[in-house]
This record gives sequence, C-alpha cells and structure tokens, in this order.
Amino acid sequence: MGMAVLRRTTAFLIRIHAAIGARRAARLLISVAMLLAAAGIVTLASASRAVAVQRYGDALHFVKRQLAWLACGVAAACVAAALDYRFWRRYAVALALFCAGSLTLVLLIGPEIHGSQRWLRFGPLNFQPSELAKFVAVVMTAGWLSHVRLRIRNVKEGLLMPGLALGLVLFLILLEPDVGTVILIGAAGAVLLYVSGTRAWPLILGAVAAAVVVGIYVRCDPVRWERILAWLYPERYPAKAAQYLQARKAFVLGGLEINPGGGIQKYFYLPEVHTDFIFAVVGEEFGFIGTFGVLAAFAGFLLLGTLVSFRAPDLFGRLLGAGITLMMTMQAVTNVAVATGMIPTTGMSLPFFSYGGSSLFMSCFQVGVLVNIGRQGGEGPDPP
Repeated sequence: MGMAVLRRTTAFLIRIHAAIGARRAARLLISVAMLLAAAGIVTLASASRAVAVQRYGDALHFVKRQLAWLACGVAAACVAAALDYRFWRRYAVALALFCAGSLTLVLLIGPEIHGSQRWLRFGPLNFQPSELAKFVAVVMTAGWLSHVRLRIRNVKEGLLMPGLALGLVLFLILLEPDVGTVILIGAAGAVLLYVSGTRAWPLILGAVAAAVVVGIYVRCDPVRWERILAWLYPERYPAKAAQYLQARKAFVLGGLEINPGGGIQKYFYLPEVHTDFIFAVVGEEFGFIGTFGVLAAFAGFLLLGTLVSFRAPDLFGRLLGAGITLMMTMQAVTNVAVATGMIPTTGMSLPFFSYGGSSLFMSCFQVGVLVNIGRQGGEGPDPP
C-alpha cells in the first residue's frame, strides 16, 4: 500500500517536473531558502530589539549573532551542495554514534535552561545536538531502508531494526526533555517507513505504542502536563497560557495592515518572542499578507524539496531528500500551530526565523544536501 501511494505521488510530481526539472527545482529551492532567511533576519531585528537592549544594551545583539551563524550555515550549505549525498550513507553509522554521544553528553554536562538540558556550551557558543539528530535520523532511516529494499516487507528488517535505532535517539532526546522534537522525528521516520513499503499494521501498532509511552511521560511530568491543561483551560492557568493568548492577540492586532517595527507584543508582553513565538511578530507587524507570504514560502519549499527528492538517481537519495523536506516543513507547521494556539506549546523553532544558531546552521546545511540531490537528479531514471 505504501509503495502504491509512493507511485501515485511520484507520477503526479513527474508531470510537474516536466516543466521544472530537478536542477531548476534545486535552484528555485535556493532562492526560497534565501528569501526565508532574509525575512527571518528582518523579523528577528524587530522581535529581539527590546530583549536585546534589556539584557545586553545592544539592540542588534541577537541579529549580529544570527548573521554570524547564517554565514557559517551558508558555508556549510556550499560544502554540502558540492559533496555527493551518498557520502552521508557511507558514514551513517559514524554519524549515529557521534549524535548519540552528543545527546548523552548533554544529559551529563549540559546546562539546564528553562527546565531542560538541550545544549552543549563551547565558550560563548551553544550547540543543540537534537538539531543534528533530526538530520542523522533521516540519514539512518534512509540508509537502512535503501539497504533492505527487497526485504522491506519483513517486519524485523523493515520495522523493528530501524525502529530500535530511532528509538534510542528519541529516548535520549526525551530525557532532556524535548517532547516536541521526539514527536517530530518519530512522525517523519514513520512516514519514511510507510512510503518505503513497510507493512502498515505493524507500523501503526508501533506508532500507537510509542504515542502511549510519550503520553505517559507527559502525564507524569507536571510542567508538560500543565502546558496541556493551560491550552485546554486557559482561564484556569492564566500564567501558563499567557504565551499563546498574547500570540493570538498579536495576530488580531496585525489584521490586514502592514506595520514593520510597530508591534507591541515584543515589549515583554509575549515571552520568547524572538525564538518560539516569532511567527506572532510576523502576524502583528506584517498582517495577513506577511503570514500568508511566509506560509506560501514554506509550501514552495515543500513542493520544490519533494520534486528534487523524487527525481533523485537512487532510493537513498529519494528518501534522504524527502526526509529532510518533510522534517523542515513539519517543524515549520508545528511552530505556526503553536503560535496560533492550535496545539499546546512545544518549544519548536521556526526554521530560518527563530533565533538560534544550531537551528539556522542545520537548516542551511540541509538545503545544501537537497541541492546536491537536485543537481544529480537531472535526467536520471524515473523512480520505481
């Protein structure tokens, strides 16, 4: 069933591809990523001003650091675009071990910030290994599935083994705790398994079991459980519900008007306004046109990334590209859903917009990987 969905989707995308082509899609993808990054810097400059002045006495403190990370990310993207994407398959095990080691190190020596241990500190720099884990999880899953391609219907090789590998990574991230990232990686991994042809019912049972484990963990964690209760009953938990209530107010204030720099939520009304809730600033200062433009850009990213992926020369390239595209767009959708009050607060950043070097660096790097896949797609054989 999964392969049938894959074939139908592929047929539709190839019809579009006749007018665009893999290499042109890759070039357009670069343009969309640059547009998102530029819009993110402009939004961050406004969103972070008050916090930057209060903490550091420099209105552009966060912007300067973000620009430095952006420069590093662009350099990494250039390297990734020039490096054959099959390189990541050859070193998938080494990447997985490095990632697991980094996640373990976070739990041992990582500083605790807002009740979570998610960062490794190197002098003035903080790195978030869970951002790397998103890419590594896709590489591991795509590499294994392409390796057992003819045995994908075997439950042991098509589900249990990749599931255990992903489970180890997710367990380490859950201990931080970072429930949002666990759900994001788990969902993306499940989709890759499904479209690759893994048996549906064992996959569904595994997903339900994983959801139960995460649900029990959240229920036993007073902080996470209060977030859910505050989302369901904001009148009972006004302090916990302040973030998404103020974010919702920002969209109402923005309306249809465009007023760059004129928002008021950034003046300490909305917590984490320059990180998790930066999309609310887009809504308040750029109105419906701004929010629609950002959503349209991410939709374009999804379409172009999918076109690049499904025209890759081999199964690994298709799964790698699809996994990266899916992971980044799902993250964007999750952030937007939190900012608009559709789901409880998760602490998920908005790619290219939210302040955070690890997220921006890895977003740029993964765009470079997609570009390399697109450059090699060209006139390659049609996917099976």
